[in-house]
Amino acid sequence: MIPLDEIEFEFDKSSGPGGQNVNKRETKVHVKWMVANSKAFNEEQKSLILQKNFNNISHLGYLQSYSQETRSQEKNKELAIEKLNQMVDEALVPEVKRIPTKVPRRVDEARIHAKRYTAKKKSLRRIKNDLIDQE
Repeated sequence: MIPLDEIEFEFDKSSGPGGQNVNKRETKVHVKWMVANSKAFNEEQKSLILQKNFNNISHLGYLQSYSQETRSQEKNKELAIEKLNQMVDEALVPEVKRIPTKVPRRVDEARIHAKRYTAKKKSLRRIKNDLIDQE
């Protein structure tokens, strides 16, 4: 979880819900977090976060998220922080390596049966064409 004192906030006019207030109130919340300067994570974790969230990193090195889903600036602030924390959590989940399994015998037999069926169909077609050519 990202410490709140490391997060920077920017507010802007939202294009989301708000009725007549949509042009007056700044309810859109833009959340930025400088990954490289964080004291909450070690260097290995920081590099993982940067690699896996490459599309959400600004040219200055900020991991960023925003929210404009509700009319409330506070609620949007909570949602944006939640999105940011979710991105970090997903980046830190270790990848599970797939263990290759053997192809089941039944699947192999089905493939061979299908090949034989196709071969038989083509050979019958060839015989039929030869008979027509002989006439």
